[in-house]
Amino acid sequence: MNNIHAMKALATLLLVAAFLVTALIASGYSPDAADFVSIFFAAGLSGWTLQEYSRKPRPLTAVSRPITLPVSRHAPSLAPASAHRVAA
Repeated sequence: MNNIHAMKALATLLLVAAFLVTALIASGYSPDAADFVSIFFAAGLSGWTLQEYSRKPRPLTAVSRPITLPVSRHAPSLAPASAHRVAA
């Protein structure tokens, strides 16, 4: 990871946390330790999201073989027997 991207994530974390704490204090609510933990968790999550989505996108065609599931075509059905009947 690039140092610039790490600094952007940290700056986003600090700005979002400072904004949320300021909004709590301005509304007259006195935040406790649990509020600070949840604020820093939410701010860290937003910083991480910004960091992940600002990377260069990876191509999805890097897999050289198609993905196949090992299911037999003649496997028994898991549907109940009443689902196979046709009303007359």
